[in-house]
Amino acid sequence: MKVTKKGFTLIELVVVMAIIAILSTIIVGAILAARVAATQTQRTGAVRTVETALESRATKCAGMYYAAVTASNCLALGSTATAITTATTSMTTLAAALVADNYLSTNVTIDDDANYSVVIGGGNKYTIKALANKTGTQTVGDTLYTASR
Repeated sequence: MKVTKKGFTLIELVVVMAIIAILSTIIVGAILAARVAATQTQRTGAVRTVETALESRATKCAGMYYAAVTASNCLALGSTATAITTATTSMTTLAAALVADNYLSTNVTIDDDANYSVVIGGGNKYTIKALANKTGTQTVGDTLYTASR
């Protein structure tokens, strides 16, 4: 009588574990790439939202964005507008000022101020950039999106 063993050989188990390891590596890589793309899309959206709010504000404030705001050039607001007096400011500060002046209903989601570059020049010019973290072919500080006037 012949005795047969039931079960898998060691080689079969190792091959299955190797296949699972390869597939999990591929899946983790795809998830990380999707997360980076979502973050970059969020940053671009934040810049576009702030850009729209700045342009809306400028139409009521004689073309002035923030640096040179006075009550006389922004009478359409009905109150003293928030002034940002430094040429370079943070995205958080700019968004908070737009919320205070009722041009943004809520503060936009800003993951980290280091990921944005905001320069207000002379009250009637601005440049806002969403910057990338190091991902794939991009390096830290690469521009994802620029809004300027």
